[in-house]
Amino acid sequence: MAHTPGTWKVYDAYGEFIIVGAQTEIAKAMYGIRSVDETSAQANARLIASAPDLLAALTTLCDAILHGQGALPSTVPEWYRWEPITEARAAIEKAS
Repeated sequence: MAHTPGTWKVYDAYGEFIIVGAQTEIAKAMYGIRSVDETSAQANARLIASAPDLLAALTTLCDAILHGQGALPSTVPEWYRWEPITEARAAIEKAS
């Protein structure tokens, strides 16, 4: 199942920030309970709402790095296994 398409937006409601994408509620970041303050809840909401944009940007960046010079060679070069690239590809896989 694919995620709700971006762009996701944050709306401020009393005691919570609501993350909405494609006219669908994605999540809520609540504050005033369990020691979550308003500033933290708002930061959490912005991070959640940025997920589609972050995924797209990371995918584009990895594609540019890995395929920027055309198709990958038949043997995978050492830089392809570079830890930051490996972590980025794992994050993309987790989100996809």
